[in-house]
Formats: sequence, structure tokens, C-alpha cells
Amino acid sequence: MKLDGKSLERATELIETHIINHIQKSEIGKITIETNKIITPNQVKNEIDVYVTIDLKIGTSLIYIFECKNYKKKKVDKNDIIIFEEKLKLFNAQKGYFIAKTYTKDAKNRAAQNQRIELLVLDSQNSRIFDKNYFIQIESRYIDDINIECQIAPNPIFPFIDFESINLKTEYGIEQTLDSYVKEKIKIGENASKFRSLYDKLQNVELITDLERFEDLGKNQTSWQFILEILRPTLNGELYDGIRIKAKVNYKMEKPQIIHEYNIKGKGHYVKIKMRGLFKNEFSILEATKNDNDNTIHFHTIN
Repeated sequence: MKLDGKSLERATELIETHIINHIQKSEIGKITIETNKIITPNQVKNEIDVYVTIDLKIGTSLIYIFECKNYKKKKVDKNDIIIFEEKLKLFNAQKGYFIAKTYTKDAKNRAAQNQRIELLVLDSQNSRIFDKNYFIQIESRYIDDINIECQIAPNPIFPFIDFESINLKTEYGIEQTLDSYVKEKIKIGENASKFRSLYDKLQNVELITDLERFEDLGKNQTSWQFILEILRPTLNGELYDGIRIKAKVNYKMEKPQIIHEYNIKGKGHYVKIKMRGLFKNEFSILEATKNDNDNTIHFHTIN
């Protein structure tokens, strides 16, 4: 798992967004959250990692700032806190949160002298992320392989049956490879949009169109078998009476890959994960936060 400062800043931003979105806002106006906010008093550049402004609807605003230090080996020391104190003044902030894994004794004592500074600690026990009742329980199922048996009437003479090289076109369909056609039907079947009776053992035969017949032979966590028949298909430019495809889909289950993960004690949890899609080479990235105040979990959109 790669650890870096930018990922901690992103985690802090989303955790704070999650918290703010769940508080009572009847007396609060606009809330803005900015990252890497820069001001240049006296032409000197000063940057803060996360900058939060809360409009109180009474002609004034509250400003909260966050400093994130994702040091791998060293502890946050007294000098880091002194620099942060200066930023509190420059940004005119009512409260400042410093986030890190560990602090020296002098850093803690220095921060304790300023009521506007609160030290937040990163929990190092990130391996618990998928534990029951801790944060989220996610497991994805993907297709490990597809075994296809094919019968074509009348029987054509193909040098070999390579489903990625056989072009298929039905009377109502676009031209595509036989392999992509079967994968498309699997995806539709997984979504249960056209094959509404996939799990109905009493009605396991369904007409898709007047040129297609689908029969579900059974499905469980590890495999799925079905038969697909197509009338009057065009294969590699030649018209045939029909094609009958028997497919067995083999599944595997896996937990997502954790890209970044942070638990800011007293605030919330953040995780960025990479999940495999239905097929091996399909992936999606998800971000999720958990608000420690009410234990709500929110998934965030990746731009």
C-alpha cells in the first residue's frame, strides 16, 4: 500500500465533508472545503492542506484548517507545531487540526498551550478495514474463465474454432466477434435486465427475441451454465441456419485491493480501493468514508 501526503490530504477532505454533510445546518449557510489553499501575505507563499469555511448566516464565518503529515519514520516535532501556529494566525482560523501518526513529547506540550490546536492521531491498525463490524465488508465476484461448446447448422468447415476470430451478425444485431457476443449476454444476464428468470427454477427458459432462445442450466457462487441458440446467424460473412452455444462460466471471489486507508481517531475512516469488475481485466476505483459520530458510511465518486 503506497502512503503519501496527498492521499492523507484527500482522506481528511472527504472525512470532513462526510461529517459536515451530516450535521444540523438550519443555522449554517454555505460550507466550502478547499485543499492546498494558498495565501501570500507580504509576497510570502503559505499553504494549508485542507481549508474549511462555515458561513453562520449572521455576517461572520468560521474557518478551520487541517495540516496533514504522513511521515514514514520521523515524529511530528515542536517546530512543526510552531509553524502550524503561524498558519493559524495567517489564515485567521478559529481552530486548527494537526493530523499525524506520532508526535514528540515537546510537540504535544507545545500544542497543549494553544486551545485552538487539536492533535489528531492516525490509527496504524489499518488491516482491520474489512473485519466484521469494523468498517465495510466488500467482496467482488469476477469471471475466471468461460468454457464454450458450439454447434453450427449446417456444420461449416472452420480451420479451428477460435471464438475471438469468428464474426457474428444476427438479423437484429450489429457485427461483433462470437466471443464478445457471449460476454455481452453474460453481462446482461448478470444484470438480470433481459434474463429475468435466471434464478427461477420453475421458469428457466426465456425467449429473448424471436431469433434467440436462452436456457439457464443453473447458477451458484462458483459457476453458471446456460444454453444460447441463435437462428439464421451470419458467421464470417456466411449465413447459417442456426448456432447453439453451451457456456460454463467459472467465478472467483476476492476482496478489493486497498490503495490507501486512514483512520483518523475521533473523526472517521477513509479507504480507497480497487475492485475487479465482472471480467478479469475490468477494474473500478471506489472511495468510502465512515463518520465516527454516527457510524454512517458514504461512497464518494472518483472524478
